[in-house]
Amino acid sequence: MFVLSAVSVAILSSCKDDNNGPNWGNGGAQGTTVSLQSSSPVTIGMETDYAALDAANYLQTAAANASQTTFGSAMTHGAVMQDDGTLNFTTPDAQMQAVKSAGIQKIWGKTLCWYQNQNATYMNNAIGGTVVMPNLVTNGDFEDWPDATVAPNGWSFMNGGTYFSQGTGANAEGNYSVAISGYGGTLGSGQWHVQLGAAFPTVVGHIYNVTFDAKASSDGCYYQGEWDNTGNPQYTGDKAVTTSWVNYTFSFANPMAATKDNTTITFDMAQNAKGSTVYIDNVVVTDQTALDSITNSISTPEHKIEVVDEELTNWVTAMATHYKGQVVGWDVISDLFADDGSIRTNANTSSPTATNWFVWSNYLGKDTGVKAFTAAHAADPSALLFINEYGLEGGAPDGSGGSYGTQKLDSLIAYVQYLQSQGCQVDGISTEMHCNISTAKAGIDYMFQRLAATGLKVRISELDVSVNPNNIFKFVLSPEVLSYQGTTYHDVIASYLANVPAAQRQDITIWGVNDGNSWLYNGGMDYPLLFDDSFNTKPAFNGAMQALQGK
Repeated sequence: MFVLSAVSVAILSSCKDDNNGPNWGNGGAQGTTVSLQSSSPVTIGMETDYAALDAANYLQTAAANASQTTFGSAMTHGAVMQDDGTLNFTTPDAQMQAVKSAGIQKIWGKTLCWYQNQNATYMNNAIGGTVVMPNLVTNGDFEDWPDATVAPNGWSFMNGGTYFSQGTGANAEGNYSVAISGYGGTLGSGQWHVQLGAAFPTVVGHIYNVTFDAKASSDGCYYQGEWDNTGNPQYTGDKAVTTSWVNYTFSFANPMAATKDNTTITFDMAQNAKGSTVYIDNVVVTDQTALDSITNSISTPEHKIEVVDEELTNWVTAMATHYKGQVVGWDVISDLFADDGSIRTNANTSSPTATNWFVWSNYLGKDTGVKAFTAAHAADPSALLFINEYGLEGGAPDGSGGSYGTQKLDSLIAYVQYLQSQGCQVDGISTEMHCNISTAKAGIDYMFQRLAATGLKVRISELDVSVNPNNIFKFVLSPEVLSYQGTTYHDVIASYLANVPAAQRQDITIWGVNDGNSWLYNGGMDYPLLFDDSFNTKPAFNGAMQALQGK
């Protein structure tokens, strides 16, 4: 028979919510004076998630028990960076307003450089050599056409001007296309009787591509492309146009190499069925030789490093600048180290979701943190700057304490010293502490002792305690498991207060408000927080409260 220990019984029974109701209101628990923050010698934070802000009692419970919050994902690269490289602050700005309106005035920034929750689509395009070449023809979409009686700007009706008009009812995009109608020639001769042309600058010897959209009102319509090179033009021959919009490419027997510094392309359009109309839109001419040269130059590892360096600096600068004066501090870089203590690369980091994982340190290596800390301090000199890592509590020198061992903790402390040697402002270290009910106290104590010995500030950045770390299907909570969870919360917080001097304590942030909105909940697979899904206190709340009160 399982017997509860005296400590577990005390945690189960003490600091109970008098009305067993939601923890909201001035005191924390309805009708009581119970509140984590009011009982704590250190700042208490709670992670808030944008998607849960409207849930009843969610923000009230957070505001009653915490004076600081960290946004779960709203400030990450993946949430703010758009695929086109623009930044959208709508969601984090809205969350900022919501939590402050609820009474939480301190915001901790998460996170400027991470490998998860990144817009990997944008970053992989940036380093992968995606190049958009300029269109060499003027007004290729025919939108600049102020006078319907003459050719659109940049173009000439070289023959048969009366057969051209503005195509306003059939255009691939925008307001206009060029419509050619009313001429029915004999296929194979006289294509030049109706001609639309444009001149553009070329480089002698360079190869060029021509693409355009076209459609016909009926079958039996054709175009001929003409590439004019010093009186010796090349021709595509007659090419059929379908009755649906299709993107066509000029194709010649010989490459379209320029022989002079100005070349004309011409659409020869006299070979159409009588009574039909052909529409042309979105003409694009690009320099293929120049594109090949650029692509070759940007495919080098050196260029990729330059791009990632610039993107990281720009991103960190933009975020720190936008929230200057609104955040207490930033976790500048998170989870830089793999479980063996080595700096992350693509090789030692699995990436099951390629669209939101991007390993910055795969390209910037040891200098990833140097770049990020330098940019963050330059953008907001008043913000506190921390480095954030998980698994630091994973072991003690004697082999006790957990499965990670001490290598990650050793690597992090050495890396902080490296950052300082490079002139970076490092104010402190954030330890995530995603613990479980089996996390050994020896590893927790050893970690806090080592972190305190650095002389830097120390914060618990993402504290939660899993009761189902093995992901057992249809897991059911029991009083014994709830007691273990309360004991673990107590041990973590008590160790922090015992081993980190008061002047070095930054905050203790619980990673979430209630179980149902936790990142670990997953439909009832885990219950890692202080409040259940109805915002009632759990033994975990009592364990945390006892530790804060020095009991």
